[in-house]
Amino acid sequence: STWYYLDPSDGHMHSGWAKVGSHWYYLAPSGDMRTGWQQVSGTWYYLHGDGHMATGWLQLGSTWYYLDPSDGHMHSG
Repeated sequence: STWYYLDPSDGHMHSGWAKVGSHWYYLAPSGDMRTGWQQVSGTWYYLHGDGHMATGWLQLGSTWYYLDPSDGHMHSG
C-alpha cells in the first residue's frame, strides 16, 4: 500500500521532507512515502520499512553504513 502525509493544520498533501513526532520521512513529489535507499538532491539517505530516516550506524546484510546523526546523509570513504 502507499502512504501519504496530510498536513494536520490545513489537510494539504505534503511532499519532500516531513518531521512527524521525532522522526523524519521523505515524501516523493507525488506525495507517496518512500522507503529504502533514496537519493535526494544528490545525497543518499536510508529510510526504514516504516519510512522513518535512519541515522548513525546501519547494517544491511554484511555491509555497514554510517548515516550522519544530525541529518541522516550517508558518509562515504
